[in-house]
Amino acid sequence: MDVTINGKAHPIRFSLNVSRLFCREKGIELYEMGERFSKVGENMTLEELEDLALFILIALREGARKQGKECTLIIEDVIDQMEDESFLPKVFAIQAMGSIPEGESTEKKT
Repeated sequence: MDVTINGKAHPIRFSLNVSRLFCREKGIELYEMGERFSKVGENMTLEELEDLALFILIALREGARKQGKECTLIIEDVIDQMEDESFLPKVFAIQAMGSIPEGESTEKKT
């Protein structure tokens, strides 16, 4: 899956490795990451904004790595793109799809 930043499509991938790298960067444990992101809401703090942007940036780097590409984006690029109201819903949809094992459908079986 790709997202557009600075007018260019960038691969993005959410995985356990993204969570691991985020936690290493922030010096926290996996359970703490869940606690941090469960508090993110409409009245976002500066730290929550930066955490979310960093998590997305790491997912962009992971997407590029998995495709054998280089990611030259910086956190400011992600924060700038977050001003586009359609960006975060698309990222969250991709993240939700990433939790579905490959080869499985999201459609209900009857």
